[in-house]
Amino acid sequence: QADINSGYRRFDDKKFFAMVLHFCRDSGIPKTKLNKLLWYSDFLSFKHNTVSISGTKYAHLPFGPCPNNYDVFIAYLTDIDKSLTVVEQSSGIYSWEVLVSAGAPDYSLFTNNEMHILSSVAKFFESKTASETSQRSHLEQGYQKTCDSQIISYEFADGLVGVE
Repeated sequence: QADINSGYRRFDDKKFFAMVLHFCRDSGIPKTKLNKLLWYSDFLSFKHNTVSISGTKYAHLPFGPCPNNYDVFIAYLTDIDKSLTVVEQSSGIYSWEVLVSAGAPDYSLFTNNEMHILSSVAKFFESKTASETSQRSHLEQGYQKTCDSQIISYEFADGLVGVE
């Protein structure tokens, strides 16, 4: 349903999957950081255009905003579609999963404006770690004014700070 919680767009799985593949190309991206890039992209689109890119609903989770039912989407892309690969990485006592795209997304799904937003978000967070990206998302109004598992309304998009 297209409402304020989906950015006034019905969920578009093709666009959402293309967004995931866009951010996971080249050397891949940690899952936590991916979730934030998706969130920032959709919310930034809503801030400027009053419509999200993918129609995804995002939930308040402990490490920051995350697409609602994220695990189902990633399982589809890794196990059924095979367009993503999960690579385990570690550093000392810490380990994490990096998602790597098996190919390029279908960029014809995006408008020029949407491509500009995706590129801007990727560039802004390019040098930031997953932890830094997560910490930044915790400072956003949409995260601060919601509780665990609650859907974050796109009405908070106007409050996004410094991501252009």
